[in-house]
Amino acid sequence: MTQSIKAKLNRAKDLNLLQQAVNDNQLLLAELRQLLELISNSSPRLYSENHPLLNSTSLGGHIRHLLEHYQIFFKAFQNQTPIDYDHRPRCHQCQNCIENAQLVIDDILHDLKAMPQQDESVAVSIITNPALSDMVSQSSLLREMQFLQSHTVHHLAIIGIVLRQEGISLAGDMTKAPSTVQYEQDFA
Repeated sequence: MTQSIKAKLNRAKDLNLLQQAVNDNQLLLAELRQLLELISNSSPRLYSENHPLLNSTSLGGHIRHLLEHYQIFFKAFQNQTPIDYDHRPRCHQCQNCIENAQLVIDDILHDLKAMPQQDESVAVSIITNPALSDMVSQSSLLREMQFLQSHTVHHLAIIGIVLRQEGISLAGDMTKAPSTVQYEQDFA
C-alpha cells in the first residue's frame, strides 16, 4: 500500500461509517487504476487475453464485472429503483480496452464524490432461484458500499494473483485484502 493511500486511510478515521465506506471504495478504485497503468505499461495483452488461471476469462472480464456492479448501484440509486446486480449490461468495450475501463473508473469516482453524507435505505433485488421471481429486500447505502468494497477487494486479489504469476511485481500490499494486511501486521 502506497504512502498516499495510507495517509488517506488515516484521514478516514474522522468520517462517519458511510463516508468511510465511500472513501474505502475510492481508494480501491485508485488502486485498480494503478493496476491498469501497470498492465498497460508492462503487458497490455494480459488485459484482454484469456488466462488459464482465470478459467479462460480475461483480466478485462474481471474488471468489467466489478465496474458494472458500481454502475448498477449508481443507476439504481439515482433512479430510486431496486439495485439488481444480476442484470448487468456487460460492456465489452470496457472488457477489451484499458482506456475505456479507466474512463468508467473516472465516472464511478465522480459518482462516489456525490454520495450523500448520511445513510439511507435502498432496495436490492437478487435471483436466488431462476425458477422463482427475484427476491427484493431492504438494505442501506452503507451496506451496499461495504458489498462493493468486498467485491472489489476479491477481484483485486484475483488480478494480483495473475499479475504475480506473469512475473509482474506489485508494490507492498497492493491487491491484498485489508483483513490479510491486518492479520499479517498483528502476527509480524
